[in-house]
Amino acid sequence: WIPSHSGIPGNETADSCAKTAVESGSLDHFKNSSQDLCTLAKTYMETAWKIFWNDSKLVKGKFYATIQQNIPRQPWFCHSRSTNRWTSSTISRLRLGHASTPVHLAKLRIRDNSICECGLDEGTITHIIFNCPKLTYPLYDVL
Repeated sequence: WIPSHSGIPGNETADSCAKTAVESGSLDHFKNSSQDLCTLAKTYMETAWKIFWNDSKLVKGKFYATIQQNIPRQPWFCHSRSTNRWTSSTISRLRLGHASTPVHLAKLRIRDNSICECGLDEGTITHIIFNCPKLTYPLYDVL
């Protein structure tokens, strides 16, 4: 018996069967189809993933947890047929703040500080795209 497995329906059933087998001293042979086993395995993995997802977002990935509360059935880029790898990688980096911005480079200790080159604010993605006066052309014209 493993404490972290308690409350998971498949594990509760397995624990109950194991306890019954130990107490009765007899063995029953059950034949499960491969489909049954695959369904049980998938259910177990999804449950374990949800537990890990919920536990880990309390420690790491807090920002991502604010924009993606639940485990997605498919990655966001599967909904667009025209999205290529470069585009999906760029959008993912922007969503997560993992672009070559002063804030991210300072976090990686590649830069000494997180201030934008304009000197007005921290060099976040939002500042660079929408507020930085050093942007050479208005982004709103492009959008």
